[in-house]
Amino acid sequence: MTLQISDMIDSLTDFPSGAFVPFVVTSNVGGLVTTRNYRYNAGLYLAKYSTLAADGGAALIGSTGGVTVQAALDARPTSPELAASDGSTLVGTELDTTGAVPRTVAEKLGDFVNVLDFQVNPASADITDALEKAIYQAFPTLTAIQLFIPAGEWIVSRQIIPGRQVTICGAGIYATTLFFTNVASANATMKGAFSIGDAAALTAYDPAFGSKVQGDNGARYSTFQNLAIARSGTAPANFNYAIWAAGRVFCQNVRAETFGYKIAAGTQQAGVGTITGNANQCQLISCISLNAPEHGFYIDGADANACSVVGCDAFQPVVNGFYEASFLGNSYVGCHASATSGTSCYKAVAPAGVNRSSFVGCYAEAGGTLEWDVASPSIILSPKGAMPVVSSGKSVVHGALGGITGHWLTGALRLAPTEALAFSIGDASNVATDVGPGLIRMRATDTILYSINGGGAGLEILSGASSVVTFTAASGVSAAGRVASATYLKSGSYTVATLPAAATAGVGARAMVTDANATTFLSTVAGGGANIVPVVSDGTNWKIA
Repeated sequence: MTLQISDMIDSLTDFPSGAFVPFVVTSNVGGLVTTRNYRYNAGLYLAKYSTLAADGGAALIGSTGGVTVQAALDARPTSPELAASDGSTLVGTELDTTGAVPRTVAEKLGDFVNVLDFQVNPASADITDALEKAIYQAFPTLTAIQLFIPAGEWIVSRQIIPGRQVTICGAGIYATTLFFTNVASANATMKGAFSIGDAAALTAYDPAFGSKVQGDNGARYSTFQNLAIARSGTAPANFNYAIWAAGRVFCQNVRAETFGYKIAAGTQQAGVGTITGNANQCQLISCISLNAPEHGFYIDGADANACSVVGCDAFQPVVNGFYEASFLGNSYVGCHASATSGTSCYKAVAPAGVNRSSFVGCYAEAGGTLEWDVASPSIILSPKGAMPVVSSGKSVVHGALGGITGHWLTGALRLAPTEALAFSIGDASNVATDVGPGLIRMRATDTILYSINGGGAGLEILSGASSVVTFTAASGVSAAGRVASATYLKSGSYTVATLPAAATAGVGARAMVTDANATTFLSTVAGGGANIVPVVSDGTNWKIA
C-alpha cells in the first residue's frame, strides 16, 4: 500500500519530537527502510494516527519476520479452530520451572487417558465399551497405556484381557468401583475379571474387530491402583478373582469385593493343569479381599515364585484366606485373615517338598478348621493366632508375642525373644515342652547331628552359679582333645550289678560304685558290701581305682 500526501502528517505538532509512534515509511527518504519502525523526528513526515487506527491499519505496520501485523494476526488460530476437537494441538504450555520445555496441550493431555474420553453416552454408568476402547484401541502404536477411571460406581459387562501393558488407576479404594455385572462368558483358562496373560495363548478381546485376537505377551508388568473391583449379578463358573495374573503384576490399594486375587503360572500344584506364563515377583500391597467365593489370595504354580504380599487383608473367604501353593515359595508380611468359613486363614502346601514360603508378623483370627496350616519347609515368624499341632512334615519358626507359647512341629527351629534368652533346637519327639528363660537345649534324633564350631577358641558354655549344664546322649559324649575342668568332675554312680559291661564301656571308662565288698587297689570289684570306691574298666573287668 502506498500512502498519498493527503495521508501524511500535515502538522509537526501532531506528535512530540522523540516520541515512539507506529508508522511506516512510504519512500526511501534519507536511507530509511520501509519495513521498519522509527522514532519521530522533527521534519520527517509520518503516517497519520487516524490512518493507522482505521480498518486495515494493521496492514501498514511491520512486525518481526518482515510481515505486517495484519498478516501475523491472520496466522493466529480463531476461536472456532480452538474449539474444534484438535484445538488443543494449537495451544502451547510449559511448566513454570527451570529446564522445562514447551509442549502442546494435546501432548500434555495424552500423558494419562481418562476412560470417559471414550464414553459415547456420558449419562450411562456402563463403561464396558469405553474401557475396551481405551485398553485395546487408544494410541495403538504404544506398548503401554495409563488409564484413569474417575470416582463413581461403574458397570463392566465383559471380562477384560489386555494385550499390552496397562496401568489402571482410580480415584480411591472407596471412590472408584467397577462392578462386573452379568458377565456372560470368560476365558477357558483364566477366569479373572482382569486377566493378565504372559503368553500369546491367552487371547484378548478387541471390539474393533468384534472377535478375539492373540495377546502379544506384553500385558505383564501391568499395574492396578486405588480402585475397587466387585462382582454382581450372574457370572460364569469359577469367575472368582478380580485379578488373575499369569504374568508379573503390581497391585496397590485395591479392594476386591466378592472376589479374590490369583497369581498362577506354570504347572499348578493345587489347581489343575498348566498355565503358560511367568508370574514371578508379583507384588500385592495393601490390598483387600471381601467375601471371596474361593480363596482371598491364591498363588499357585511352578512359575509363581518370589512374590511379595504385604499388608493385605482377607475377610470371610469361602475357603482359605491365603492359599500358598507355589513351587519355590513367596513372602507374606503383616497380613491379616479373619472369619474364614472354609479350611484355614493361612494354608501352604508343598507337594514337591520345596515350597519355602515365609509368613512374617501375620495375624489370623476366627478361622475355620485351622487358623494355620503351613507345610514344610515354609516358616512362620511371630504369628498371631492358634498354631495347631499337625502331622509330621510341618516346620515353623515361631516366636510368639510375650515369650514362648504354641507348639513344636517336626524339624522346627524355635527362637523366643524373652528377656533371658532361651534357645532350643530339636524335633517334635525330643523337644516337646517350652524352654525356660536362660536355658540352652539341644537334642537330636539318631540320624541328625548338631554341630557347634567355636573356632580357634573352642566352645565355651557359661552358666549361673546355681545352674547346671547337662549333656544327654544315649551313646555318650566324646572329645578328641583334652577335657579340662577348673573344679571337680562328677562320675556316674552305680551298684556293681548295674555297671555296664566293662567291654561295652571300653578301656579307660570310669565310674563310681556304692556297694563294693573291698577297697584293694586294682582288684576286680565285687558287690555285697558298703564301700564307695572309684572303678576303671580294663576292657574285661572293672578294677578298683
